[in-house]
Amino acid sequence: MMLFHNFLTFSYDDINDVYQNHVLTAPEDIKESLRSIFLDLLAAAGLNPHVTFGLNLIKHNELSVDAAESFYTKLHLNLKEVSPALLQEIADSCKSEAVKSHREIWTSCKLAASAIAGGKGCKHAHDDHEEDHDTCAPEIISHMFNYSVTPRDIENEPEYESTVFIRSAGNLGTRKAMHYLERFIDPKWHANEPKRMAALWALKQAAKQHPELARSIVLPVFHNTSEPSEIRIAAFLVTVITDPDLFVLRHIGLEVLTDPSDQVVSFVTSAFRALASSKYPCHKALAQKLQYVLPLWETNPKFRKPLDKASSHLQISSGYNPKYDYGGLTLVEMIRSHDSYLPRNLYIVMKDYVAGHSTDTVAFSFESWGLDKLLNRLVGPQPGSTKSLWNFMGRRRFPRDASAKERKEIEDALHIHEREYDPVYARLSLSVFGKAVDSWDFDESIFEAVKTKDAPAQTVEKILGKAVRKKSFYVSQDMTYLHPTELGVPVFFDFKQAEFIYANREKIDLTHGDNAEIHLNIKRHYLYETRLQQMVGFAWTYTRSSLGSGYDARTVISWPLDLKATIAPLEGKLSLNRPLHLPWNAMNHHFHPFTFNTPYDLTRSHSNAITEFTAKAKPLYRPDELLEFDRHYFGEIFGVGMNVKGHLIKRGLSQAMFEFYHGMTWRERFYYLQINPNWHPRSVKVYFEPAGDAPTKEMDIDIAYKFLEPDDERHSHFKIHDQIGEDTEVPSTHVLNLNVNFKGDAKERKVAAELRYSFNHDLFNHKFQFFYERTPFRSDDHEGLKICLDASAKFPHPDWSRVNELATFYQGKHIDANLDIHYGSSCDESQSSIHLHGQYTHTDSDEVQLVNAAAGKPIIGNLRYNGLHRMALKCQAGRQQGIAFNYYCLKFLRHSSRLAKLTADVEWKNYKPLLNKLFPLHTKYQALRPEHGGFFGVIRSHFTGENGKLHVVSQVPWWDPKEEPHTNMLITTEDGQHFHHWNVPTFSHMLEPRVFSSLGYSNMGEYAKQYKHRYCDLQSLSLRTFDGTLVKLPETDCYKVVSRDCSPNKRFLVLARSTNNPSLTKALKVFIHTTKLEILPVTEDSGLIVRVDGNKVEVVPGRPYSHTDHDVELFEVRTQEKWYEVISKSYGLYLTFNGNLLFVQTAPFYRGKLCGLCGDYNLDKNHDLSGPDGHLYNNTLEFAKSYVVPSPDCHAPAH
Repeated sequence: MMLFHNFLTFSYDDINDVYQNHVLTAPEDIKESLRSIFLDLLAAAGLNPHVTFGLNLIKHNELSVDAAESFYTKLHLNLKEVSPALLQEIADSCKSEAVKSHREIWTSCKLAASAIAGGKGCKHAHDDHEEDHDTCAPEIISHMFNYSVTPRDIENEPEYESTVFIRSAGNLGTRKAMHYLERFIDPKWHANEPKRMAALWALKQAAKQHPELARSIVLPVFHNTSEPSEIRIAAFLVTVITDPDLFVLRHIGLEVLTDPSDQVVSFVTSAFRALASSKYPCHKALAQKLQYVLPLWETNPKFRKPLDKASSHLQISSGYNPKYDYGGLTLVEMIRSHDSYLPRNLYIVMKDYVAGHSTDTVAFSFESWGLDKLLNRLVGPQPGSTKSLWNFMGRRRFPRDASAKERKEIEDALHIHEREYDPVYARLSLSVFGKAVDSWDFDESIFEAVKTKDAPAQTVEKILGKAVRKKSFYVSQDMTYLHPTELGVPVFFDFKQAEFIYANREKIDLTHGDNAEIHLNIKRHYLYETRLQQMVGFAWTYTRSSLGSGYDARTVISWPLDLKATIAPLEGKLSLNRPLHLPWNAMNHHFHPFTFNTPYDLTRSHSNAITEFTAKAKPLYRPDELLEFDRHYFGEIFGVGMNVKGHLIKRGLSQAMFEFYHGMTWRERFYYLQINPNWHPRSVKVYFEPAGDAPTKEMDIDIAYKFLEPDDERHSHFKIHDQIGEDTEVPSTHVLNLNVNFKGDAKERKVAAELRYSFNHDLFNHKFQFFYERTPFRSDDHEGLKICLDASAKFPHPDWSRVNELATFYQGKHIDANLDIHYGSSCDESQSSIHLHGQYTHTDSDEVQLVNAAAGKPIIGNLRYNGLHRMALKCQAGRQQGIAFNYYCLKFLRHSSRLAKLTADVEWKNYKPLLNKLFPLHTKYQALRPEHGGFFGVIRSHFTGENGKLHVVSQVPWWDPKEEPHTNMLITTEDGQHFHHWNVPTFSHMLEPRVFSSLGYSNMGEYAKQYKHRYCDLQSLSLRTFDGTLVKLPETDCYKVVSRDCSPNKRFLVLARSTNNPSLTKALKVFIHTTKLEILPVTEDSGLIVRVDGNKVEVVPGRPYSHTDHDVELFEVRTQEKWYEVISKSYGLYLTFNGNLLFVQTAPFYRGKLCGLCGDYNLDKNHDLSGPDGHLYNNTLEFAKSYVVPSPDCHAPAH
């Protein structure tokens, strides 16, 4: 900071003298580091001589690419004298050969010039008839930007160049720049989608200057439902940023009710709800308006669903403390692509609000087109792949063999247009304090350039192996204000903040061992320091002195890293070794408030001004007002002691600590620590040192994972038992091991843990085992600790004989659940144990609904509390119309499978609190305990004595998305006392499992939408697409394309046709790779048979047929209760067929690349009716006819 103060006074000649005599003549080993500090000082000073000198170094090609890019990036943050001459100098530097020859430097230069021109020095015109003035005057802008450019002018320009100019227009923020952006946004100019998206984001940045103009540009785009959903969502975001009137917001809210795009609906509803509940002060007015918009959706069930993170959405995490007037916000938005599994846009912005001022501190944006082409190369299926595409563990795309003649004839008859991949293009953008400062673009040329013939290990070594020693200096705040007052003396405010980052990365040593092991030796040292000084006072001009107060805050964080890693891929093991170089000073922080009354003399030399000022400043608090502390933690436990020492203010400390832990959110705590609104003196030092007794010198960590097939050998350090209950089947098991060893000369402190999850082949029996063993850590601990946990659940098998009476399908079904925990010095019965044995059944309320539905009774009472009954009646209505499994039938099957009543007996023996043994600090510090104990916390609260029993009944009601998940509990003690606990919070779905087992469902789907795989179903003469559109089918006996991979890979094709068999009305034909599979009746009165490549194969219950290709399974066919399942894990295809109904599921990998009657599966029904040639139909019947395969042996419908 002192160096920075002194550097401010240097002239151009003085700066040149420093550079010539100190930087260029520095020893080689420190020359680059010194040059970096010199450039940081130039950028931080921000005065004309400093900036000009830096620009000259760049133009004369005396700086590296990274150094030049860094210099431009910092310019707009610290520039103090924005003159037309300097702006022209910056703009002209962008045209120099040294800048234009490097994409990174040119990008930073153009963005820096536009950010400065459109900054605070710009006086914006109020209408199109005025001209902009000062830094954004036309004669200045003409040196860096051409407002008259149209999309047609640059259609052959590299994408990254267009993006930079578009983002520069957003930085300028003038009306002419917005009209420039309008040409790229308006569809009549035919700009490509990447340019349109970039223009919308630039307009969003500039919209605050001219909100009415911005709305007039984007509202027609948003209301145009033929636009892609990504474009419409971006237009919506621009509208929201302009603080629109209530009538505009209500109009959008009403339109959303009938909007054809699911992605637009999902994003708008999530955005409005997030903004309405935001606590950020700048959202207060908008949130109040939205209170009159959200009620428009309350009566529509579609809008009452919880947020679907698999669709386009916006989320806000915010906080505000009115007492101290500070707060913050983190906004995350994700926009789904209409033609790809990968999202189109991901945007993260962090804002800070302090004392009435909001700052867009930092923002990141990532957009991509065509990256699914790369994803296809990495994980796309190929013949011989044993990995499941549902889990993205495939291989590169395969070279396709010649298709079978029949498949080729089918595809030739329809002339299906391939859904080509977009050209690979992605961009990552960075904005700081509301201005775009850098942009990184990636296209196919970039990816081709980075291809190498080296082995993967050599490539890793090239990328990570370079030694880097870097020092960076930033001045993030440098503001001085001087204001006259009515007292006749000026008041001044001075704010300065400097940051320093040090990174010393030694070259990674990479060696190879036996069994394909890779050994890495990593040595690093990172250090971050920030220094903040703020002062406010009066300048007594007549006495040439100043009076005021301020504070000096400094934080230093140091992280040395010495790590040896061994990766053993064949064993599934990662080993880490870290020598502990102690003592280690991890963090120093001080906050020193002071007062001052110091003389100043403008005629004196200021070289020692900072030293003199520091000497005369007096602390605001006396030493006796401070509380000194010196605390030691963990020394005896881990062999490494954490020492925390320093001082805090005595007065009000207890109350302040209580408010900090119990009256603030995590975000408010962060700002409280950062800002220190009360100016309390603080000094905290944290360092680690060897323990006094048996110190640890190094630490070993081993992490291992294995998947055990039923016939694999099973070995473990612990006493394991993978078989589930009385089931004799040996299950498949996932095993995760963790071993930690704190090693010292006198003592080793060891922890071993193992997690095992087992399941049988049909996924109805599950078992979870957890083992933990710790040797004695403390001197008073002679036994250590062992924990053995065994939890199992036995799910019921579906009874398909009840399928015609769905209301009774799950009646009487239950899940048997057991939980056994043993802990203490061993896992024997002589130690502590807790046993829970229970059953999950329907809740009392659900049981009543199911009984009423089975009896066909009408609904009585509130529909909200009779959801199952309502779905059952709608399902029955569909069956009366000939649809065996309509949408409500399947919804009823899933929801009625919820068994949310747990009746359990709990018994404990030799009970001792387990958490106190595991986490001693949990007992010592009340603030570290969770506010609500939940289900197990309530049970634990009734443990009295060392031995006892409880009877527990837990019922989880159907809760509204606005409510917090909870359960209601009834606990009965051994002496017959009953205790009711209402609204006990639940933190998972463990108390409400579902036994629905069809269509690939698992209970993971209740935690994340990514695990809920959509389906397409064909029944009677109708079909429901993946995205929910109901399609009317023509009456024909020709095959129809149900679903097809329409990417250039053509991996599968699913067809179906009507038959003349009255009991089995449909025939199925599937092509997977080059193999043909048929399931159909061969005569008018026969049952279903299975044929593979024309040959009949045997499929019987309990003995599925497995078809192999390249010596591994391509697909499997199973049958049960006259239903057939076709499962191709490697190709991500799942079919269920019974001769009358067909259900189709595909892996999410195919999203946006499918075609056929089932649609493109892009989570947006707006594009479902896309014909073979890409034509978008308005009529479902005409759409269905377009996918009928004409053939001489069938009767095609008339068009």
